Amino acid sequence: MKNFGCFFVAISIILLCACSDDTSDEQQERRSNANNIIGFEVLGISAKINQQENVISVIVLDDTDLTTITPTIIISESASVSPASGVTQDFSNTLQYTVTAEDGTTQSYAVTINTLTFAFTIESKSYELIRRELDWDEAADFAVQRGGKLAEINDLAENQGVFNNVANNANIVFENLEQELVWLGGNDLENEGVWILDGSNDGQGQQFWQGGRDGMAVDGLFSNWGNIEPDGGTGQNNLALILRNTPLNDAAQWNDLNNINNLYFVIEYD
Repeated sequence: MKNFGCFFVAISIILLCACSDDTSDEQQERRSNANNIIGFEVLGISAKINQQENVISVIVLDDTDLTTITPTIIISESASVSPASGVTQDFSNTLQYTVTAEDGTTQSYAVTINTLTFAFTIESKSYELIRRELDWDEAADFAVQRGGKLAEINDLAENQGVFNNVANNANIVFENLEQELVWLGGNDLENEGVWILDGSNDGQGQQFWQGGRDGMAVDGLFSNWGNIEPDGGTGQNNLALILRNTPLNDAAQWNDLNNINNLYFVIEYD
């Protein structure tokens, strides 16, 4: 009987341990794996968050001191973030924020805070990318008020220079593919198919293209239309630069868009 009692106790301990392990496994499975930053705000300005590429961008005024920024961060329930929300950081360069889910899995985000304007030069000519989403008419007005005009592209070198600076050096974050363009100074607003260089929106520019996608350059002037562009007819009368390859067109090519789209834009200065 004594040996039987010991055997019974041993079996009970084994069963108890097994149940404990099962309970621990079940608890682990129930722990959330959510580890997203779902909101990021500085100085009352909400960030753009691209969850596909794990990048975050905030645009602030030009006179903002980037060395002392205190973000407010919203993350997935039961997760934690490092550095923590409410901790002042130096955003002179891109910072990494890591979110840890309840189950211990992590996800990192590259966070960049940029000022409104990004200035650059091409062969001693001055340009600015304006990181504010405006429709084409508003963008042209903004450019004129700033003493310039929407960039009028005259040759391949200028086109590639503008593209390289905007697409590769300006730290732009887009939330979806449809936004990945910037306004340029061209339109066929006055006469369908008569495309003119018109960064001031005064209707006085030189014609560089005649017709639609099967049209032709005028007087040998430069154009860089996408593979199926211009294709918008009377509904798309304003010129934009494509910043990333799409299923239909290539980065650095041009697209015709409806002027009500809100995009960043490039200003050139004489």
